[in-house]
Amino acid sequence: ATTAIAKVYDGGSNISAATLNYDAATIAILANDNVTLTSTGTYNDKNVGVAKAVDINVRLTGTDASNYALSTTRIMGNYGTITQLPSVTWVGPRSGGYWSNASYWLNGALPDQSNVGTVYVPTATTIVFDSALVGHVNSFIVNSGNIAFEGANSFNFASNVSGTGDITQSGSGTLTISGNNSLSGQVNINSSRLLVANSNALGTASLVSNGGFFGVVSGTILTSLDVNGPINLTSDIYTVGTQIYNGPVTLTAGNGVTTPMTLFSQNADILFNSTLDAGLGSKSALRSLTVSALNGNVTFNGRVGDEPRYYSDYIANLTNDKNIYQLIVNAKQIGLNADITTFESQLYNGAVLVGDNGANGLTRLLLSVDP
Repeated sequence: ATTAIAKVYDGGSNISAATLNYDAATIAILANDNVTLTSTGTYNDKNVGVAKAVDINVRLTGTDASNYALSTTRIMGNYGTITQLPSVTWVGPRSGGYWSNASYWLNGALPDQSNVGTVYVPTATTIVFDSALVGHVNSFIVNSGNIAFEGANSFNFASNVSGTGDITQSGSGTLTISGNNSLSGQVNINSSRLLVANSNALGTASLVSNGGFFGVVSGTILTSLDVNGPINLTSDIYTVGTQIYNGPVTLTAGNGVTTPMTLFSQNADILFNSTLDAGLGSKSALRSLTVSALNGNVTFNGRVGDEPRYYSDYIANLTNDKNIYQLIVNAKQIGLNADITTFESQLYNGAVLVGDNGANGLTRLLLSVDP
């Protein structure tokens, strides 16, 4: 048999070659007479791959076509190949456009799965990543705009992302970011939920929250963490570098004094620039906290726990109080620039410097409800 090459397409812009086998005598006749062998067909899907299933329709055309016949005019088999497009750029609307709309990408090349090598998101552009339709994208993403997640489904965003742009999470499902990223903009979680599953998941971006819930997958050590706005921490946080909390922090993890929630920096400081509490139900949950910066400083610039009150007041309001149950702080230097109230003991391992945050006077009160 002799091999002939027929062009097939998937209804879009991706064109590839399918290999067909024909008798050598037939090919020779077609070459010497006014007959043309043509074929059209479809792939079973549009995704990059080799030996892909194709459905090909073959026909003879030309003035002498009626003199010849093919044993079959339909060929089905794993003959197809679709190669990866090197790159594609968003050409859709500046805001509100959905990632899954192929017409919003240059030449209609939709970047999903591994179909495109690099995806470019332009500046001043917000693309809604409708993850329930798009699924996983294995492309490298250069993000100069904003990639927005608004879905009700939980989703693992595993693409590697660079650029000065943002990622926004406002959906009701949990977004997990697990790519090895170098983005430098913002990751804004609003009041939604975010998990990170890679040490570089946030790159050097700051984390912005408005009462959102943030945690890391067990075993993940972040390079650093910079948080702006009120946030609920749902897991232990380990970093190599600094942890800076510029808004109110509420702890929602930790179970008892034997398994306290842990905030740990290996080589740098941990800084609380606003309030820190353990949320409603903290007493019954025995929600405790250990803060450790063995090679750095821990500084409290905002109140820890509720406003200090007399013991009799606490007895009547225990269910509403948000105090940490037991607090342990380990650091080279511990800055106490605000009042600290706990249900049980406070233990400070390190040099303690008592001060103020510039607005709360020069007297500090450390109160343990049940010493």
